[in-house]
Amino acid sequence: MAKAIAEIVLEMSPYLLAGLLIAGILNRYVPREKVQKIASPGFKVPVLSSLFGIPLPLCSCSVLPFAAQMRKSGGSKGATLAFLTSTPQTGIDSILVAYSFFGLPFALFKAGAAFITGTVGGWISELFLDKKNPDINVEEEEKTCSCGDHCHEKKPSILHYAFIELMGDFSKSIFFGIIAAGLINALVPDELFAKMPVEWLFYPAVLGLSIPFYICATSSIPLAFAFAAKGMPVGAAIVFLIAGPATNTATIGLVAKTLGRKHTILYIVNIALFSIAAGLLFDYLGIGLIPSEKVFSPFHLPFGVEVISALIFGFLCFFHLIKGTSRLFFARPKKKR
Repeated sequence: MAKAIAEIVLEMSPYLLAGLLIAGILNRYVPREKVQKIASPGFKVPVLSSLFGIPLPLCSCSVLPFAAQMRKSGGSKGATLAFLTSTPQTGIDSILVAYSFFGLPFALFKAGAAFITGTVGGWISELFLDKKNPDINVEEEEKTCSCGDHCHEKKPSILHYAFIELMGDFSKSIFFGIIAAGLINALVPDELFAKMPVEWLFYPAVLGLSIPFYICATSSIPLAFAFAAKGMPVGAAIVFLIAGPATNTATIGLVAKTLGRKHTILYIVNIALFSIAAGLLFDYLGIGLIPSEKVFSPFHLPFGVEVISALIFGFLCFFHLIKGTSRLFFARPKKKR
């Protein structure tokens, strides 16, 4: 198991660190007001909202204050829904890590699926659902969000945002994601998925597991890779990578509060249908997209680069885990008033 975990860390660390650095640059130099200005009603708006959300490294929690501000600024529900759908599924860090494990065509397909899912959901909202803007209590959204106090404060430096704030947000989930992937690689027999009586059962089964549970776009990739390496169709991994990061019970509740019941139903159904469709399409075109012998052979950088990146990643990951643990055990109890 230790060998399997080490291989995963070596493969993904350079791309994850590069993605974090690019994310820090985006956060520093792309004004948040641009996201809010995209939000005015119109048929083009869901396209722009989804496109803008693709590179942003925001989890399904930290995207909510952005969306709440879009609504408060007079933005349409269609724009907000498109942004909420496409943004958590991917990010520059997630795209690079997907490339490291599955190759460039897979990474581009995954990003394209996120864009289409968000855009279509926004269009349906604009065309068929209520366009009135209800009041949004942004302060309440901020209280519920668990992504940290940095959601609305002054922009930090590139390195601080990338390796302290952003890495701190998903260090726990990616750590346990890597451990789980290592366990799968080491303990799950290679012939397990070959015994599935009907291949199409993979898709609804993966979807049912993905919707209620939270996993971020980056840390879900090692798990998807581990399952695919054991014989699960790569298209089912696409379902997992779309539905897993975009939906979870907490996010669904907050979407209902922000956009209402009709848009929440649209949000869930849209992601479910498009994740299945994307998975089936990927498998149908799989031979042309990725040669089968390269699906499970991630591109390798020079070994020295991988080792140095893995050491940096390991240090950052354990730093944040220890920091979180110390806060849990040594936090001062609040004084009674």
